[in-house]
Amino acid sequence: MIGSRSLEERAQALLERIAPFISSKHGVSSMAYSIYDTAWASMVVKQENRRSRWAFPECFEFILRSQNNAGGWSSFTDPIPHNFYPDHVVIPDILVHTLAALLALCVHLRDKDKVESTIPEDISERIERGRVYAQQTLERWNVSQTSHFEFQLLIPTTLGLLSSEGVVFDFPGKTLLYDLHKLALAMDVEWLYTEKNEVPLFSIEGWLAKLDFTRLTHQVSTEGIGASPASTAAYLIYGPEWSTECEEYLQNCIQHAAGSDRGGVPGIWPLTLFEPCWVLTTLFDGGFSLSDLGYQRVETIVDFLVHHHNSRGGVSSASPCWTPDADDSGRTLTALYLAGRTPSPMALVHRFEKKSHFQTFNGRIPSVIPSVSVHANILSGLLLSPEAVKLTLQIVKCAQVLCNSWKDGEKISDHWNISEYYAILHLTLGLVRLHDTLSTNIFDQSTSKRLIDLTVPLLPKVLSYIVDNQNTDGSWGDRGSYEETAYAVIALAKLAKLGPLNNHERVNSTIDLGKQFITKWQQPDPRDRVWTGKIMHASLFIQEAYVLAALRACSV
Repeated sequence: MIGSRSLEERAQALLERIAPFISSKHGVSSMAYSIYDTAWASMVVKQENRRSRWAFPECFEFILRSQNNAGGWSSFTDPIPHNFYPDHVVIPDILVHTLAALLALCVHLRDKDKVESTIPEDISERIERGRVYAQQTLERWNVSQTSHFEFQLLIPTTLGLLSSEGVVFDFPGKTLLYDLHKLALAMDVEWLYTEKNEVPLFSIEGWLAKLDFTRLTHQVSTEGIGASPASTAAYLIYGPEWSTECEEYLQNCIQHAAGSDRGGVPGIWPLTLFEPCWVLTTLFDGGFSLSDLGYQRVETIVDFLVHHHNSRGGVSSASPCWTPDADDSGRTLTALYLAGRTPSPMALVHRFEKKSHFQTFNGRIPSVIPSVSVHANILSGLLLSPEAVKLTLQIVKCAQVLCNSWKDGEKISDHWNISEYYAILHLTLGLVRLHDTLSTNIFDQSTSKRLIDLTVPLLPKVLSYIVDNQNTDGSWGDRGSYEETAYAVIALAKLAKLGPLNNHERVNSTIDLGKQFITKWQQPDPRDRVWTGKIMHASLFIQEAYVLAALRACSV
């Protein structure tokens, strides 16, 4: 159950857990463990006094504990939830973890006489069980349905390393996978030899066959190599010399990793700006006020966000080591405005606006299909700005992208999250905020009519879709996910407060049933993974914020 403390007390406690870390040297993150990254860390050898030892033995112990009864490794549950995640998502994710963990076992067995360590007596049996499980999973994998760049890069790289250990796999999609791998490797990464990397590549180890790690010494920082534990571990393995900074980074990952017993490391670490900003704005969106949260708690986070926002010229990033992006910039503006600050949105507009949409990144990362959540975050930031009346064209542009993303009879999706309700929530937040702004009459008559014609027909459709797709237990989605259900409840609570949609009996009963489901939540679950990336991620701070915001939204 949610516990005896009030929602305000729970929200205050969440901010208090975040605040002490934001100004620390190593940053903050609650990202759940990644078996893939932990496996890489477990293979790092450190030379001391002419002797070799495993630098992070607790990581290998974590890998051993995490092998499931079927012989493989998964970040979800045991047994693996094929029924709850689509195969094109869950199978490559499981393969990334299983193949890396299998490689770690092989490396530890190979080097048992060279490196001081104790390996389990059944390690050969474990390797065989892992091999059989990986083979069966590879045979089930429809490679043509996997479009994620990271899988096309990482799985073939790990298969190649396993081949060097004598573990070779054949499977129906192998030829297609390696064709896709060639395309992934064709990406130009030689600039990494001369420029400091500020883009979230996450997986430099995927270019092992192409990159000379001895030429990457300038990439080392307090955030490891690009805030990626796996890339940092690969640098310690393949780099020119030992890096104390990288070692300390991984030690901090192990010490502060969320959702695991000691030894697991996350797939990204830290997210010093992203997580505090998302938590704060989510709580605001749920209806928590500054006084509910405590002015001093909020100010600690806001001052931190302002400092980084100003230091980057009026835009923001997810982590200090990365280049600014439109998503975090829009979300930061929203947080600052809701906290009573008045930054200018013009840097965001100048940096990311394109002819028909806003691009998420600029520079080294190619543009992708316009993201619903990114445009909703930008729209919120622009609407809350004191300069909103000067940004009519940009506001209309964002509204058009959001409205065009809704296709009757089709699921809406977003680049960053597997749940359709994440996209629906952001669509709702942006358009409801636009609806509220239109009521203030700040736009000229022509613009107001255009925006009303765009949005008014859509909002009842969104509301009906959410109501019609609730499960009988009160949840939404196929996973029984508290975070995913929270997305739907917050969106529904926002829509239910709009004039013509207000006090609808079925809407209210749907919200009540959703609230009953969420009230069963006890604590953040690292297996509730809805965020996408090189692996499926879970942010435990953000998960808790969404649950608290949903319960608050039901009561205001």
